[in-house]
Amino acid sequence: MPENTEARIALARIYLMAGRNDFTRDVLVEGLAHNADQYDYVRSVLGFLFSQQADEVVTVLLAKIIETTPPEAQLHQLARSAQAIALFNRDHYAEAEKTLQDGGLLANPQSRLLLARIAWEKGLRETALLQLRELHRAYPADDEIFNNLVAHLRQAEAGAEIRRISIDRQIKFPDRPEAYLEFLNNSQEQANLGRRDEAERDYLSHFASNPEALAKLSEYAAKNGRAALSEEILSRCRSLRKGVDASALAVLSAYLEAGDFARALARANELGAEDLGWSESKRTILAGFRMVALFGLGKEVEAEPELGRLLESRYFTAQAATSLARGLTSMGQPESALKLLRHAVEVDVLYQPALVALLRAEQSARDMAELRPLVERLPTLRKPPADLLAQLRATFESDRYLYLPKRAELVAKLAPRGGQ
Repeated sequence: MPENTEARIALARIYLMAGRNDFTRDVLVEGLAHNADQYDYVRSVLGFLFSQQADEVVTVLLAKIIETTPPEAQLHQLARSAQAIALFNRDHYAEAEKTLQDGGLLANPQSRLLLARIAWEKGLRETALLQLRELHRAYPADDEIFNNLVAHLRQAEAGAEIRRISIDRQIKFPDRPEAYLEFLNNSQEQANLGRRDEAERDYLSHFASNPEALAKLSEYAAKNGRAALSEEILSRCRSLRKGVDASALAVLSAYLEAGDFARALARANELGAEDLGWSESKRTILAGFRMVALFGLGKEVEAEPELGRLLESRYFTAQAATSLARGLTSMGQPESALKLLRHAVEVDVLYQPALVALLRAEQSARDMAELRPLVERLPTLRKPPADLLAQLRATFESDRYLYLPKRAELVAKLAPRGGQ
């Protein structure tokens, strides 16, 4: 497979899941010699490694590229920028800044965005917001900069500013849906229902024939339990003959979020009987929504077999299982939720939301020594929840685990890590 990038990446993922970062590094470094277009190969590899949180492998791989390519080369600049991101992901802020500085990249917009994020993580929130505002003014068309500014303003509870910049961006770029969505999200968060309803109507009118924009509105409607809006979007998608299956799933999700389990079950049966071009993965999600609706209606006898079939399906992903587990937890079905979370971690040990949710659920009811491999995995992930690390550390420092083999090593791994 010397020149087969996809096969090389698939093998690298197997090594990652087995905890063999050394083999992962070797198989990807070897690929450099067999790819004439190294830039595209490296970009593909980086996309994969970042998706797997393999930041340490990234830094080793890119150190070799930085060392062997001229500073003015496009590949060299890509390597420096990506290495800075990998260092940032692991809280090595000073090293990330130095990597950008040594490459003469401090002035480009992506580097400035990373520097603003570093400032935020260091606790310099006003400095970070100032930098993000300056970037947005300089590059108003950049979606990534806009989304980062909005995300940080939301954390700063600056709702009025989010509304202002969203309206401004709608005026400047009327055919882009992101600013409309942020205005909608802000109206929902502020519980301004009149403004929200008007904004939803405006969005539907403005993007009536845009399937991609309707898909984004569908996600918003599902997340916020806006079932009537979801039904309207489904009707639009049917007319356009695009995205019908995804919008149908959003309808079910919206009913579940709104707590209308009877309607969710009825619509699941109706939509499932239609020929919407269901893929196996989407049909599995539909079955999952139907199972949640049955639990919501108190029909455990019918729901349990549905859950069993889901857990046996090879199309049932960690992401889908974790999402359904959240729903069951909120409905007071902790045991069924645990089955879903255990499945999620089993099929994808690298999926952080599942691991975090499982450890939170298990820590009060189970001998945590049985979950030691998962506990040890948590601090190796990007920015693991500090409160969960502290709780697990306190658990293993207690007398119950006094004679646990290599307890001191485990406790040390769970120690908080500060940005450097």
